Amino acid sequence: LLWLFETKDQMKDFLDLKNGHTVTEIGAGTGINLCILSMVYDSITFVAQDIDAKYLNQKKFDKLIKKYNGYRGSAQTNAFEIVIGTMSSSNVPDNKFDDLFVVNSFHDFDKQDEMLDDIYKKLKPNGRFILLEGYSFPGDTQVCPDYGPHVLHTLDYELPRFEKHGFYLTKMRSPNCKAAHYGNALIFEKNKEKSIPFYNSKTAVDEW
Repeated sequence: LLWLFETKDQMKDFLDLKNGHTVTEIGAGTGINLCILSMVYDSITFVAQDIDAKYLNQKKFDKLIKKYNGYRGSAQTNAFEIVIGTMSSSNVPDNKFDDLFVVNSFHDFDKQDEMLDDIYKKLKPNGRFILLEGYSFPGDTQVCPDYGPHVLHTLDYELPRFEKHGFYLTKMRSPNCKAAHYGNALIFEKNKEKSIPFYNSKTAVDEW
């Protein structure tokens, strides 16, 4: 998370997770991001999801939870679960989540459009899809140390595609940039009307 937020307060102000929320990360790997969030949030149910039980399993996840509990400085009030999914289905329950994260892994999904449809079903009507991802310029190819060469998408390409799946941008960490390999944090919601005032502000900033 440090590549997008320089301080804890910056992160908390942007993400704005609430006590009592149910939160999942799709493509969570070992679940470390949710463990980090558990240091600064309370009374949240965190559900780590991945397709690889080698990396995400109860024994390893419990060890991580215990490690990050030691950094809290107060008693743990959050709950934790794990779910193993497939390349086209997260396998987490429908209509359950207030906030759904994908952190720096969406570009590695083999079935991106299928997963966007799946994510839509998992969120509550007022739920938020929080995407922390790297973007680039048209036609750029980056060599990923885990999965080899692949094309990094641009926001100009992604935003219309996300709207086709019912996701409307309502918040972003940084203005759109034409530089190579820049990270951004985006928050999407299902309500198109909520994106209108955001885009009015975005247009003014982009022009500047």
